[in-house]
Amino acid sequence: MQPNDVRSGRFLAATAAGLALSSFAALGQSFTYHDTDLLLGFRQTGGANTVLVDLGSASQFYNATRGSTFDVGNSASLYVAAGRAFGGVSPLSGLQYSVSGTLRSSANATADLPTQTLWISKAAPDLATQSDPWAQQSSFGLGNTAAKIQTMGNLAVSYSSVNVANVDANTLIIPSASGDSYSRWAGSGTGGGGSTANFNNTFQGDAEGHTPAVFTGNDSVRLDLYQITPGSGDAKNLGYFQLNGSGHLSFTATSVPEPGTWALLGLGSVILWIAGRRNSR
Repeated sequence: MQPNDVRSGRFLAATAAGLALSSFAALGQSFTYHDTDLLLGFRQTGGANTVLVDLGSASQFYNATRGSTFDVGNSASLYVAAGRAFGGVSPLSGLQYSVSGTLRSSANATADLPTQTLWISKAAPDLATQSDPWAQQSSFGLGNTAAKIQTMGNLAVSYSSVNVANVDANTLIIPSASGDSYSRWAGSGTGGGGSTANFNNTFQGDAEGHTPAVFTGNDSVRLDLYQITPGSGDAKNLGYFQLNGSGHLSFTATSVPEPGTWALLGLGSVILWIAGRRNSR
């Protein structure tokens, strides 16, 4: 082999090694979770794995313009994760899934959204019909569920830091039997893992919906999203998630933005009006 060939061979070997390390690093990147983030969880009855997806801050949903529809998450990552976790030709078939989130830090609290606020899903009867709303509860009652959701998110971060189980920084596969899994903290029973998702018997009902036994890209299912704050009466419906068999997830907002958001919009309008008056002089 000539010197140039040797150098070329070393270069190619180094490049291949670098790509391999990059791929490993991408798989091993830590899962992200922060206070007020919504978590999308998937599991299968008797299945060996669960999938957890961080959808980002709840603010994008409670501040969404009424009637707007937008994509949520990464459909390609979700589909890959489902394939690895559940297998099959249509890996999102026959699953239980829910969306949940909570506000636990006083630094994020407002008059409209106090600590222990929950965001919890509920299966809709069909694509065109809203489910009956969850009920508001006391701060103490909501706090028990909030603690389970927060623990689920924090443990997912810890799990990802020592296990190469990420599809990306927002999508994580955890074995069902693990104490860090979605099933452990969302499932019924005092130790989790039960057939319904009432967060270890701390929540008022089942937060999960179900995908069909055969769920292809042409099929869709709906989960309504409710914002539950301490008090009495019905929880606030923010809108609904629509998921298809290819992993595409969208959200349609049905409520008006929070009062604080309207106040900011009003202030912005006043500032623009004043600026316009000055420029016209």
